[in-house]
Amino acid sequence: MPGEVALPSLYLSTDEPICILRVWFGPGLNLERNWSEVLNKVKAQMGTWFQMWLTLKCKAKVFAVYIFPLIL
Repeated sequence: MPGEVALPSLYLSTDEPICILRVWFGPGLNLERNWSEVLNKVKAQMGTWFQMWLTLKCKAKVFAVYIFPLIL
């Protein structure tokens, strides 16, 4: 129709990977990129907590409260 105006696209189109809620999407299925950040955070938390002398019960609580949520 004459005088019709095209609406802007609501979706981003790119060839580069994008990060949405700390998860990388795009070409190449960036599993390495997604999990390397999580793995570094888990190693840092484990290094901090498990250098201390803790009972097995305390280690389980530390894992449930601090480390498991990082993995999720």
